[in-house]
Amino acid sequence: MSIRLIVHMHAAPGQSAQFIAAVKERVASVEAEAGYEQYDIAQNVANPEQFVLMEQWATEAALEAHRALNATRPQMGAPHRVPPTVIEQYERA
Repeated sequence: MSIRLIVHMHAAPGQSAQFIAAVKERVASVEAEAGYEQYDIAQNVANPEQFVLMEQWATEAALEAHRALNATRPQMGAPHRVPPTVIEQYERA
């Protein structure tokens, strides 16, 4: 069963371009992870400092392996990212 994460993030004021560049570096490395199905970033048209990351993982185990790897990495988008970050997890119905 696929696992979907929707992650709401914000770039620091005036740093959307730098945030996007930092996130794209992470996306390239995530695409090589086992169980990766989707890892896309989208920018809010009305508020260009607001972003959503859409992740999809083949299994819960693949997501857990990704989370463990993320614990060893710098925060995605740092230092161009500001709170709050909201993570929603879904399973395919």
